[in-house]
Amino acid sequence: MYGMPDFGADTVTQSCLDSIDHSYGVCEKRVAGCVVSLRQKTSADVINTFVNTRLFLRNGGHWKDSMQVAHQGCLNP
Repeated sequence: MYGMPDFGADTVTQSCLDSIDHSYGVCEKRVAGCVVSLRQKTSADVINTFVNTRLFLRNGGHWKDSMQVAHQGCLNP
């Protein structure tokens, strides 16, 4: 998935988040800096459409909710 990864997490928390992302097959890549052009956004949106479909097939229908709950477990142990 393309987007901004979480910043500011300590090493243990970030390792926990990365482990969860890996288990769901998610890899975040930064595609732009502070300023995002319409072309960059459109490109990321198109790619995300394909990626989200693959993640849906891989992880099931409510994978985003499940991953969010798991992330909260890392952030609020």
